Amino acid sequence: MADLQKPYIVMRDALAKVNRDIVYSLCQYGMGNVWEWGEQVGGNFWRTTGDLTDVWSNFRRAWHDPRVAKFIDELAVDPERTNTLHQWVRV
Repeated sequence: MADLQKPYIVMRDALAKVNRDIVYSLCQYGMGNVWEWGEQVGGNFWRTTGDLTDVWSNFRRAWHDPRVAKFIDELAVDPERTNTLHQWVRV
């Protein structure tokens, strides 16, 4: 686990030297259980899945993934995909 965390700790320390607010988003492509340690290394957001597509199973663990908001926006303007959006929102 330490091998996965090390580059994020290095980046966190570098970002801490910048005199402004920064949102630090981690990307492990849903691997390495980043949701268990992301906050400890300074992350604000992290991927909990691989790449998102409009398949229902992608939304099961995507709650802490900011990409979901953009994906919802895309679904909302595509009438053929609004059913997926409606089901996801109901959860």
